[in-house]
Amino acid sequence: MTQAKEQEFNKLTDQFIQYWLKSNPVQATIAGIYDYNEELADFSPRGMERHHARLVDFQSKFKAFNKRMLPVDDQVDLSLILDHLDLQLLSEEKLKPQLNMPELYLEEILSGVHVLLSRDILTLKERGIAALRRINAGFTLLRQARKNTVKAPVAYAEGAIQVALGAETYFRHEIHAFADQLRGSLREALQEDAVQMADELAEFATFLQEEVIPNTAKSEFALGKPTYNQFLRLKHRVNTKHHELLKMANQSVAEAEQELEACAKELGEKKRWQNLVEKLEMDAPNSRNFLKTYANELKRVRKFTEQVLHLELPPEEDLDVMETPAFARPFTPYTVYQGPGFRCPDTRSFLWTTAAEGAKPGEKRLWLRGHSRWQIPMICTYEAYPGNYLRDFYNRRNQNPIRHLFSSNMLRNGWGFFCEGLALDEGYYADAKVRLFACRGKLLRALRVVIDVGLQTKTMKPAAAAKLLMDRAGLGEYQAKAEVQSFCRKPAEGVSAYLGRRELERLQAKMEKQQGEAFNRAEFFTKVLECGPIPVELIDEQLFPKE
Repeated sequence: MTQAKEQEFNKLTDQFIQYWLKSNPVQATIAGIYDYNEELADFSPRGMERHHARLVDFQSKFKAFNKRMLPVDDQVDLSLILDHLDLQLLSEEKLKPQLNMPELYLEEILSGVHVLLSRDILTLKERGIAALRRINAGFTLLRQARKNTVKAPVAYAEGAIQVALGAETYFRHEIHAFADQLRGSLREALQEDAVQMADELAEFATFLQEEVIPNTAKSEFALGKPTYNQFLRLKHRVNTKHHELLKMANQSVAEAEQELEACAKELGEKKRWQNLVEKLEMDAPNSRNFLKTYANELKRVRKFTEQVLHLELPPEEDLDVMETPAFARPFTPYTVYQGPGFRCPDTRSFLWTTAAEGAKPGEKRLWLRGHSRWQIPMICTYEAYPGNYLRDFYNRRNQNPIRHLFSSNMLRNGWGFFCEGLALDEGYYADAKVRLFACRGKLLRALRVVIDVGLQTKTMKPAAAAKLLMDRAGLGEYQAKAEVQSFCRKPAEGVSAYLGRRELERLQAKMEKQQGEAFNRAEFFTKVLECGPIPVELIDEQLFPKE
């Protein structure tokens, strides 16, 4: 009976994966699965109706399984699938992304083409043909976006304008470098269609600015308390309610502020720690040494990870520091890790970092604030070693597609924040100035929880949220407004780092208690990360299966 159920589950899982890949062709390409490289998602009303019906059908079939009748790995997969289906259906009902989120269409087009051109997959000609066909599908998608998103909330429309302008830059300038490697009519067609796409993206940004924003009432983006609690559970698998989470976060804010005051006093600042942070933020490498500073810090933190944490490391040449491509600069003001899909044969990873060169007049100061030489050690810890680059390396050892296609930002963001704590505890942040920024990082993660909860439960307005980040965390206006705008569009994302770190610390304490003196930290980290990028509660279920 159990074996028959396992076979039935695996068959249904295979069917669902194939359907998901076909209905999410860009995500399939990013993952390293190339069956749908020439397609984009179908956001037409009829397509959305069919998709909804299929999700409901799969949800019903998966819910029919008794979880305890399956092996532990399948139990975890079933939980991931059901959470994903429940969240997708809840999002359709409450967020209505195809109607309210213009950014959805833009990211489909931009990511769909960029993944083909930026990775050494297939032949140049095959990638060029696929990119050309995706651009042509993108024209249809933009027309659909104009029809579907005429009443998009202002918060969503404003964010989409930034993405549209970045995408315009990409199609107008950066595709030509790839197309120049092609020959004949394919090169000419790709270059011509890329320019046409750039024109249409600029027109779409104007449409949002002049037709959507002025004529849309201040549409409500907040979920409300009951729905927000559902999002917390389905995204992160935590039973914590919004008011409990807010209480924890406020306590963490108070603790972090005390640590900041103590650290600032150690450095001779007797008034406000924010004064010292603002001063140190301007101590950034110049354009000549910008990438070299990051590269040197990566070598230092890699050595720390190997010698102190005793973790196995990937080849050093697989991670490259590079300036953020021009198209991504509007929505990547500082530094971010970009890794390969779990099946992608091109395993190169990149640390995109946005230099002040090319900044508009008056904006150079804004860029410098994110690249203080006293903050760069923390950035490299979070994004690279032992943070998300290394996490990704271990996660990809698990080739189960369920673990990656329906993954969780809780582990991604939580692991990076958890690694900042490791580095602090192990003395990597030896300089008090670096520790000051690490303490500010703790404060910022707790404040993001306060803001995420407040925005989505209708107890805080966006302007008040941005002011809180500026006044309490010392963020600049540009970064504060960008963060708040993101939290408006992505409910329960702002809490992921805070919850992820707490859950990882809980799981480590549980393993230490069980194993006693036999506990090996490096082995524990390896076991956790090889479960894949999934919520910590499910890692707990896999490492500590119930009888």
